[in-house]
Amino acid sequence: MPLTGTTGDDVIKQAQKAETEGVDIAEWRIDFFDKYSSIDSCIDTAQCLVQATHIPILATFRTKREGGNANISAQKYTELLIQMSKIFPMVDIEVLWEELNVSALLHSLSPKTITIGSHHNFSHTPHNLLELFHSIEDAGVDITKIACMPEKQKDVENLLHTTEQAHTEICAPIISISMGELGKKSRTHGHLYGSCATFGSLEGASAPGQLDINTLRNEVAKAHL
Repeated sequence: MPLTGTTGDDVIKQAQKAETEGVDIAEWRIDFFDKYSSIDSCIDTAQCLVQATHIPILATFRTKREGGNANISAQKYTELLIQMSKIFPMVDIEVLWEELNVSALLHSLSPKTITIGSHHNFSHTPHNLLELFHSIEDAGVDITKIACMPEKQKDVENLLHTTEQAHTEICAPIISISMGELGKKSRTHGHLYGSCATFGSLEGASAPGQLDINTLRNEVAKAHL
């Protein structure tokens, strides 16, 4: 579940509500935070978050190049994730960012940090999905994630079946999402194809097609019937 508040107080309130709703993991979308450019402010808010709630938090700064809300340099992105890894158990890394030294970043993170290597495409569904899954795993992350925009229903089915194939070929757990209205099946049935997690929302979606948490739970339960 995304935490998209623009102030520290908003983020903490969202996290506390997520915990009350029994959400498994909350994702702090730092790119929505109004003081994202100040690493000290991010650290302060992060420390307040872990004091205010016991829910595990994934730290994510989604750049505009991958559909996010803001941009920072690769150097500042690296510094931010290193600091967040000292506070939170998980960080998201845009591993296909050419300017980013992924290897150096991974070696600089706090020990035992769980890393999600992600790639997002908000314009279309790439034809080389399987190759992308392998490339993300080869970067050395713990979990691979691909989210992309379908242009037709066949794109959704392609993503799901590629997820199923990748699940047998790579060792890292997989998260796959087809965005938008067309892609909702991937959010509710993705686990049947090998996707290990899905994303729901409480107070506004952070990506197209994201379902509210209660609807998501109901639809996931129906998928098993």
